[in-house]
Amino acid sequence: MVYLLDLDDRSLHKYLFYPKDIVQWARDKKQSHTLNRETQQRSVAAGEICPQSGYWFTVAKENSRQYFNQGDIFPNFKNNWGEVYWQFDGEE
Repeated sequence: MVYLLDLDDRSLHKYLFYPKDIVQWARDKKQSHTLNRETQQRSVAAGEICPQSGYWFTVAKENSRQYFNQGDIFPNFKNNWGEVYWQFDGEE
């Protein structure tokens, strides 16, 4: 319950049978999973708003890598691929 409700468990650490190391392990795993999800490659459909400033590219167009500011609208264009999705490629 401590983990699920994200309660402060410091007062429970003194009890011999309280699994403080397991709770901490679960919290670390949750944090690691959240960080991994945030750093995973993002893809956003053309016509949508850019969620993060940086370089983006699309596989639907050769040499498409360009810089977009947060709030910009991703361009769309005719192609043989179908729908255009832009993928985040870093800030440099």
